[in-house]
Amino acid sequence: MFRKLLKYDIKSIANIWLIMSATVLAMSVFAGFCVKDIIINTNNPDYFPWSVIGVMITYIAYIAFGIITSILVYLR
Repeated sequence: MFRKLLKYDIKSIANIWLIMSATVLAMSVFAGFCVKDIIINTNNPDYFPWSVIGVMITYIAYIAFGIITSILVYLR
């Protein structure tokens, strides 16, 4: 019985959670490129740090992923 309940619970959450996981994974790759760009342009005085904004957005995505996962677990 528990196995069936768990199966349906995972099916109902899987759509939302897989989309969020793919988004966070893509954002992680983006943040990696942003950090590389920050390291390369550290000594450039005319450089506007768009990469820092990209890393901050990625960090916000991590936080949102954790909060939404907690909410999904709580609601189910």
